[in-house]
Amino acid sequence: MFHRLLPQKCRSAGLRALVCFAILTFAGATAARADIFTNGDFSLGDLTGWTWFVTANGTLGNTYPTVAQIDIDYYSSGGVNDNGPLSVSNAAVFRVGKINSSTPTGGGGIFQNITLPSGQFTLSLDVASVAADGFTGNNDSGTFSLLFDGATVDSQPSQILNGGDQLHFLLSGTVSNVTAGSHEVRLLITRQFTSASTAPLEYADNFQITGQGIPEPSEIALALIGGATLLCRWCRKRSRE
Repeated sequence: MFHRLLPQKCRSAGLRALVCFAILTFAGATAARADIFTNGDFSLGDLTGWTWFVTANGTLGNTYPTVAQIDIDYYSSGGVNDNGPLSVSNAAVFRVGKINSSTPTGGGGIFQNITLPSGQFTLSLDVASVAADGFTGNNDSGTFSLLFDGATVDSQPSQILNGGDQLHFLLSGTVSNVTAGSHEVRLLITRQFTSASTAPLEYADNFQITGQGIPEPSEIALALIGGATLLCRWCRKRSRE
């Protein structure tokens, strides 16, 4: 029907232009924002946008969580040192552990609800575990788990942390068949020992999400109607020239 509204000499060019417009509109609508988190890099210097939680018999540590600066992708263990591409920046800090021996592990973390279109997305964040100052070592660096709507996307098991060590890990995973709406992203950190001044510090930074979202049918229809209207005006103006 749209084709018949166009002047004869504009029909071929008009249809081609409309197809290109639809393709560009769809491509633009499907690109997900990488910075969809509020304060995902903790650049505000606090936990704005995030909610902290603890597990049963768990603690995030005395005076924690907070935000401090660290070169989070620096790695140092067993004589191996790697500076990584990142520089010093703000990160969330924890000193998790269990309160007493009534449970095997304890800890907690932070979470945030984000709004997504339907589609497939990749979640990622940097985490690190740093040995306490002056402590010779610890048998539990902490288990880090990245969850999406309660399901584990990626997990890093605990490792032995020697004095002066800093362990860095990238948690990353893909979630498929995501429905449009609000979804929870959560970081859970647990340890099998109590939280004390000799316990390691756990860091988290650079929460990101990328991927492809599927626009709603109504969005596509509105985009096509808008493009068709503009194209009709352009073609009619051209036909009068």
